[in-house]
Amino acid sequence: MSGEYIMGANAVVAALRAGRRRIFELYILPQAKSTVLREAENSASEKGVPVIAKSREELTDICNSSNHQGIVARAEPFPYIGLKELLDSSAKKPPSPLLILEGIEDPQNLGAILRSSLAFGSGGVILRRRRAASLSPTALKAAAGAAEYLSICRVANINQTIDRVKKAGFWVVGLSANTSESILDFKSAYPLALVLGSEGKGLPPLVERNCDSLLKIPICEPTESLNVSVAAAVALWELSGRKQIPKELSTPKS
Repeated sequence: MSGEYIMGANAVVAALRAGRRRIFELYILPQAKSTVLREAENSASEKGVPVIAKSREELTDICNSSNHQGIVARAEPFPYIGLKELLDSSAKKPPSPLLILEGIEDPQNLGAILRSSLAFGSGGVILRRRRAASLSPTALKAAAGAAEYLSICRVANINQTIDRVKKAGFWVVGLSANTSESILDFKSAYPLALVLGSEGKGLPPLVERNCDSLLKIPICEPTESLNVSVAAAVALWELSGRKQIPKELSTPKS
């Protein structure tokens, strides 16, 4: 059947509430008694969405995961927006940074980052189209519904996209271990874009060179690094809470 699948109670309820895409059918495990599941079932009925009983095994087959919490929705494809539209809308939302994700591979990490992005008021998210985690049922569940409220764009080339983001007036900062500048000392600029690299590898050298500034999160020894989704939450919290200064007054990368 056509459409995309959303699994997990919070993700399905968010899709029903947000109303950004049509929900074709809702599949429910009849014996599930959670309050959130009942809320989803009631909301679907109010919106005229067919509610169909399925066994646990059938739900697992539908979304290729046993982590569905007894509820799956079949919906229209996720409504990605274009880069220009994203930049135009995000530029009007300082001090919250636009988020650029360079090759996040783990759908759980992607979902957690999207959840933090919504929590800290990010102006939007840019994903790499290939060789990166997609908005799969697992990622949407990990995002706990956050994706349904975010402006998200997919692009083919992150470096070319960074060039366009900079031309649109954004100050682009990358999180990297290859710098001495702490995020605590950074003089925030607006509008601001934050770039995060993939798990383990971090930002590619060309992406690092293309950023206006590189920042690191100071951590205590002997800890060597943070999970990328944790780093995203820390950075978004720190940068979103700042009193912003105009881009032209920021200190450029030496």
